[in-house]
Amino acid sequence: MNTLWVWLAIGTSGIVGQQQAGVLLPVPEDLAQASIGVIPGVVEANPRVIAPVDDPISPPFGADSGPTLELTEVATFALPHGMTVAGAALSPDGTRAAAWLSTPKGVLYFERGVGLVRSVAGEQAPHGEVAGVAFLDDSTLGIIHSGGRVSTAEWGTWAHRDSMVIPVSGIRSAVLGDDGWWLLADATDEGSVLYFLPRHDVSNPIPVMPVAVSPDRASLSTAAADALLALRDPPYPVWRIGVDGSIVAWMQPDRLPASAPERDPRPYWMGLNALSVAPGVVHVVADLTSDDRLLVTYDEDGGVLSSRVVEAPFGLIAAASRAQVLAALRVFSTSEIVMYSWRWRLRAPA
Repeated sequence: MNTLWVWLAIGTSGIVGQQQAGVLLPVPEDLAQASIGVIPGVVEANPRVIAPVDDPISPPFGADSGPTLELTEVATFALPHGMTVAGAALSPDGTRAAAWLSTPKGVLYFERGVGLVRSVAGEQAPHGEVAGVAFLDDSTLGIIHSGGRVSTAEWGTWAHRDSMVIPVSGIRSAVLGDDGWWLLADATDEGSVLYFLPRHDVSNPIPVMPVAVSPDRASLSTAAADALLALRDPPYPVWRIGVDGSIVAWMQPDRLPASAPERDPRPYWMGLNALSVAPGVVHVVADLTSDDRLLVTYDEDGGVLSSRVVEAPFGLIAAASRAQVLAALRVFSTSEIVMYSWRWRLRAPA
């Protein structure tokens, strides 16, 4: 059993991260709190073998005191070659996972204690690409389509039922919180709009705020009833947003790791998903030129708890908060879906 220790200090969907053409543009300093953005969590699996290291976690270079977050690997599933994972969801009890694919179209089902991965082929839905999938309970999936529909399916199948219209089109990302769905949809001009869709009234989406960043420059997740919005570009901020549009907490890494001046290529950092590990948040920032991943943890108020570098190409993709389980896409010689249990642990006095 592999255990990853992430040191924390009390304070406050991209997946693995890949190099893309272009230059990262910093977020303007005067960016309004009500003007932020989100991406769909699409990752292209790109298997690479990484050299094992004795201590893959570097010494902390930011704040580092207080309790620790302990991640323990509890299940690993190897993915068939050539599949592009678009996103994943965990069941509330943390024992099941569903990963939907953009290439080829379909869904993969995983269950702890069951070694086989179940694959269900699925043609593109007539209402557009799948924007998000979530467990409504431990055996029922809710599915949001980009064309503006919500449907359900039993875990282990991909036969959609109970389809209902959502009066929102161009949905790029969808995640389920305690009280309903959060949607990120294309705006009529540049940017996007963040909506809240009440769980029991899908016909009445609530526009929460406009977002000034393109829908491909952030990731969306949830923390209890709130949305977590993490920008891909520097300074890699994360916002926790309430249904009323209030910024419940604002967080960002306190610094990036230093690199040797002679290093070539230079590091190219991109923010990936931020997930709830109640009462805190864990955030991954990836160096696209190497296997380095910066793990930053925050407390519920937004303060940096700890910053550490892990030499492993992975990204967090889903959380089951009540079960204290996280899912990650990890790339070694093959791509894997990995489940981690997590807990907070008080650090022994020095």
